[in-house]
Amino acid sequence: DRNLGASQVCATYDDTLCYGDYFQWGRKMNGHEKSDSAISYVNIIEDLVSNGVFISSDWETNYDWRALQDDDLWNGSEAINNPCPSRYRLPTEIELKLETTDNSIYNRSLVFDSFLKIPANGNRLSSGGYMRNIGYGVSIWTSSTATYGARKSRYLFFDGTSSNWGDSTRGDGYSVRCIKE
Repeated sequence: DRNLGASQVCATYDDTLCYGDYFQWGRKMNGHEKSDSAISYVNIIEDLVSNGVFISSDWETNYDWRALQDDDLWNGSEAINNPCPSRYRLPTEIELKLETTDNSIYNRSLVFDSFLKIPANGNRLSSGGYMRNIGYGVSIWTSSTATYGARKSRYLFFDGTSSNWGDSTRGDGYSVRCIKE
């Protein structure tokens, strides 16, 4: 009933207590997901990173926190870096579509008014770790990877008037909503 890391269910779409955390795609919960976590500018190789820093990246590193790509880090509840509680996982693009855009949920107000109550928590940019769209846009990861373009994964974005499915660099920090296996 809330984004991972949120302290309560949302009262309004811009309720900061329900924003939750900002995960880089494929990373486990280790402190990097906090909006005020320290920033590192060094990409890493390991899957199980415990340093808790947000890894800033740019075009030279393909905007990924990881030096070597791994599409399976969030693939199912048993995935090595699944940030969700036991027997929970991230939804695939198809699963999230069924609950949102395929169900006539196409803007920030509608996704908040739905049973999902997803807030407009914005996102954290891979380049520099800056926050943006706070109180305006909804950005949420799926476990699905992009069908084209290496080092990208699928996410859903809502603003005041529309929704957009897109491919984003894995270094960006978006919210995560877990589903039961």
